[in-house]
Amino acid sequence: MSLDDLRRQIDDIDAELVELLAQRFKASLEISAEKRKADHEIHDPARVDAVLAHITAKNKGPISNEDLKKLFREIIAISTEMQEQDRNVADEV
Repeated sequence: MSLDDLRRQIDDIDAELVELLAQRFKASLEISAEKRKADHEIHDPARVDAVLAHITAKNKGPISNEDLKKLFREIIAISTEMQEQDRNVADEV
Protein backbone atom coordinates (compact mmCIF):
# COMPACT_ATOMS: atom_id res chain seq x y z
CA MET A 1 0.00 0.00 0.00
CA SER A 2 1.30 3.48 -0.86
CA LEU A 3 1.83 6.34 1.57
CA ASP A 4 -1.18 8.14 0.12
CA ASP A 5 -3.32 5.03 0.52
CA LEU A 6 -2.24 4.67 4.13
CA ARG A 7 -2.98 8.33 4.81
CA ARG A 8 -6.46 7.98 3.27
CA GLN A 9 -6.98 4.96 5.51
CA ILE A 10 -6.01 7.06 8.55
CA ASP A 11 -8.35 9.85 7.40
CA ASP A 12 -11.23 7.37 7.11
CA ILE A 13 -10.53 5.94 10.55
CA ASP A 14 -10.31 9.45 12.01
CA ALA A 15 -13.72 10.29 10.55
CA GLU A 16 -15.16 7.17 12.18
CA LEU A 17 -13.54 8.09 15.49
CA VAL A 18 -15.06 11.57 15.35
CA GLU A 19 -18.52 10.06 14.80
CA LEU A 20 -18.06 7.53 17.62
CA LEU A 21 -16.80 10.22 19.99
CA ALA A 22 -19.84 12.36 19.16
CA GLN A 23 -22.07 9.40 20.02
CA ARG A 24 -20.17 8.84 23.27
CA PHE A 25 -20.44 12.50 24.29
CA LYS A 26 -24.16 12.57 23.49
CA ALA A 27 -24.64 9.52 25.72
CA SER A 28 -22.60 11.27 28.39
CA LEU A 29 -24.97 14.24 28.29
CA GLU A 30 -27.92 11.87 28.65
CA ILE A 31 -26.19 10.40 31.70
CA SER A 32 -25.83 13.93 33.04
CA ALA A 33 -29.58 14.39 32.87
CA GLU A 34 -30.13 11.13 34.75
CA LYS A 35 -27.56 12.15 37.38
CA ARG A 36 -29.39 15.48 37.83
CA LYS A 37 -32.70 13.68 38.34
CA ALA A 38 -31.16 11.40 40.97
CA ASP A 39 -29.05 14.20 42.50
CA HIS A 40 -25.85 12.21 41.89
CA GLU A 41 -22.38 13.67 41.72
CA ILE A 42 -21.00 14.22 38.23
CA HIS A 43 -17.59 12.70 38.92
CA ASP A 44 -17.70 9.00 39.80
CA PRO A 45 -14.21 7.61 40.48
CA ALA A 46 -15.50 4.03 40.66
CA ARG A 47 -17.03 4.38 37.19
CA VAL A 48 -13.77 5.80 35.83
CA ASP A 49 -11.91 2.79 37.23
CA ALA A 50 -14.47 0.44 35.68
CA VAL A 51 -14.17 2.11 32.26
CA LEU A 52 -10.38 1.93 32.37
CA ALA A 53 -10.48 -1.73 33.41
CA HIS A 54 -12.94 -2.51 30.62
CA ILE A 55 -10.93 -0.83 27.87
CA THR A 56 -7.62 -2.34 28.96
CA ALA A 57 -9.22 -5.79 29.06
CA LYS A 58 -10.30 -5.26 25.44
CA ASN A 59 -6.92 -3.89 24.33
CA LYS A 60 -5.12 -6.07 21.78
CA GLY A 61 -2.38 -3.54 21.00
CA PRO A 62 -0.32 -2.12 19.50
CA ILE A 63 -1.10 0.72 21.94
CA SER A 64 0.05 0.04 25.50
CA ASN A 65 -2.50 -0.14 28.30
CA GLU A 66 -0.91 2.92 29.89
CA ASP A 67 -1.22 4.98 26.71
CA LEU A 68 -4.78 3.75 26.21
CA LYS A 69 -5.62 4.81 29.77
CA LYS A 70 -4.12 8.28 29.12
CA LEU A 71 -6.30 8.65 26.05
CA PHE A 72 -9.45 7.55 27.85
CA ARG A 73 -8.71 9.70 30.89
CA GLU A 74 -8.77 12.68 28.54
CA ILE A 75 -12.04 11.52 26.94
CA ILE A 76 -13.53 11.03 30.41
CA ALA A 77 -12.30 14.46 31.52
CA ILE A 78 -14.01 16.08 28.53
CA SER A 79 -17.18 14.10 29.26
CA THR A 80 -17.11 15.19 32.90
CA GLU A 81 -16.60 18.82 31.90
CA MET A 82 -19.51 18.60 29.47
CA GLN A 83 -21.71 17.05 32.17
CA GLU A 84 -20.77 19.79 34.63
CA GLN A 85 -21.57 22.49 32.07
CA ASP A 86 -24.83 20.72 31.25
CA ARG A 87 -25.74 20.63 34.94
CA ASN A 88 -24.92 24.33 35.34
CA VAL A 89 -27.06 25.29 32.35
CA ALA A 90 -29.93 23.09 33.57
CA ASP A 91 -29.70 24.63 37.06
CA GLU A 92 -30.04 28.13 35.57
CA VAL A 93 -33.20 27.29 33.62
